[in-house]
Order: sequence, then structure tokens, then C-alpha cells
Amino acid sequence: MNVHLTRQQEHLIQRKVKTGKYQSPEDEYEQITDAEWREDIRQKIDKAIFASENHPLIDGETFVTEIIHRFQPMGD
Repeated sequence: MNVHLTRQQEHLIQRKVKTGKYQSPEDEYEQITDAEWREDIRQKIDKAIFASENHPLIDGETFVTEIIHRFQPMGD
């Protein structure tokens, strides 16, 4: 995957690499990507918690039965 950076972004990354915290610009990119991934997962977990607190709970057997019925072709 190719990523195009502005001169300012390249300069910022090079400064961070020079601090010794990162071995390469790729390390900085990984840090940013990991932080975005963690935030995305955190939001999904919060959404799931909200849903579980605001919808009635069902047992596992009922859940599986509903899924099976939902995906069975009509007429079976």
C-alpha cells in the first residue's frame, strides 16, 4: 500500500524518528494505525454494551435458533 504524505507530515515523522522513539517512519505509521484501530474497537465495545443494557437478553439456545431460522431458505 502506498501512502502519500505532505512535506509537513514527512518532516514531522522524520523529527519523531530522530528522537529515537521510532526506528523508522513505518514505526510511526504503525503507532498511528494501532491507535486508530484501538479507538474503533473501543467504540464498537461501547456500542455493544449500550445495546446489551437497552435490549432484553436471550439465552444462547434461543439466539442460535433465531439465527438458523433467519438464514434458512423460505419453504424449508
